[in-house]
Amino acid sequence: MASSLSALRHWRAFASPSSRNRQGSSVAASNLWRRGFATAGTIPECSDPAIKKALKQLYAINWYDIDEKTANIVEGTLSTGEGTADHTILKDTWSSARAVETFYGTLDALRKSIDDLMGLSGENTGPLPDQHQRALEAVHSKYVKYLSSFGEHEHSLKKKVELELGSTLVLLKQRVSGLPPKWGDVGLLGTSGLSGSYIEQRE
Repeated sequence: MASSLSALRHWRAFASPSSRNRQGSSVAASNLWRRGFATAGTIPECSDPAIKKALKQLYAINWYDIDEKTANIVEGTLSTGEGTADHTILKDTWSSARAVETFYGTLDALRKSIDDLMGLSGENTGPLPDQHQRALEAVHSKYVKYLSSFGEHEHSLKKKVELELGSTLVLLKQRVSGLPPKWGDVGLLGTSGLSGSYIEQRE
């Protein structure tokens, strides 16, 4: 746990004031990461109409920035019907969505830090600092471990997580050369949440 928190502090430190205040091409690059990854897809099967509606709403949005309307719908639905199988499905989905939202900010900070080092077009090439290499290693390791924790009955939830964060990691991968071959073993790369999150609690 302590090592995970230490890595998290490193990731957060990567976002310098200059990177947070980028304009122009950097804003466009950030927007590219966020564009078009939401889809209703196939939601988990459930019989409760209210829970089904909440799931549809949740699966139809991007999880990197959950809007207040969706949060109110989901949390309102979770306040009733506790103890049912459908309630558990919605609760697990909501926990994963929140973990994805939290981790996206951390992952985006890492991307911005790499952009600071290399430039948006890669004009400043050179070895990646050790702390960045360790962060990339942790991202991949936690992602693989998280996805392996899903059961067959959680196929829809697993695919949603891959969709939300996988494309983001692919873009991150494209910014760094010389990554280990294991990065190529995953079609759409994603990542787990943070130490102490729902993701770690699944273990």
